[in-house]
Amino acid sequence: MKKILERLTSSAGWSLIGLVLAILALEFTQFLLVSPIAALFSELPADERHYVSSMLAMGFTRLLQIACIYVVAVKSEAIFIPPFKPTFSLTIMIGGSALLYAVVFLGIYIQTQQGTLAAVQRLSLFLTIQTIIGPLAEELFFRGILYAAMRSKFNVIVSAISSSLLFAAAHLLGEMPLEWLIMPFAGSLIMSFIYEKGKSLPLCASLHMIFNMVAIVASA
Repeated sequence: MKKILERLTSSAGWSLIGLVLAILALEFTQFLLVSPIAALFSELPADERHYVSSMLAMGFTRLLQIACIYVVAVKSEAIFIPPFKPTFSLTIMIGGSALLYAVVFLGIYIQTQQGTLAAVQRLSLFLTIQTIIGPLAEELFFRGILYAAMRSKFNVIVSAISSSLLFAAAHLLGEMPLEWLIMPFAGSLIMSFIYEKGKSLPLCASLHMIFNMVAIVASA
């Protein structure tokens, strides 16, 4: 316990604590952004307006979370276990996700000026957030930050189970039924072991995206 406290109170530890607090603050900030974003889509019916604004707010805050993680990864590499560093492929994934979000946002805004929301626009918004930006943000934080920090002090099993429990608990914010939490828990365990073996966040993020896509298609 003494060593853990010393680790947390080091400069790297403070960076980690500050990052976690920033991630949590942004998580709740998305609820404050819903109303301002909804004002941009006043032509839509109330239910459609709430859906669009909620999804766009979620996507925007996820992108901000990704930016925070990326900056800390560059400035405070000491909080990570090697070889996690920002890579070219990771940079491309982040830049591509931000660009896609901007394109979808613009497309929906133009479409809704006519007072309608085409099914393809609704689907593109959902898929962009749930199968691209969301998985990327989650892998960066839960594998690149949380699992890496735990792994620097504990063995693979303890680190994987602990980070996966927190990953599953985070899905409670999305109002996921309690009995369904076994799915994100099991998925996080698998991703932790894949990261342990491959040491590649882009690989984990890509597999996470595919998993979410398959789950969406299966549920449909």
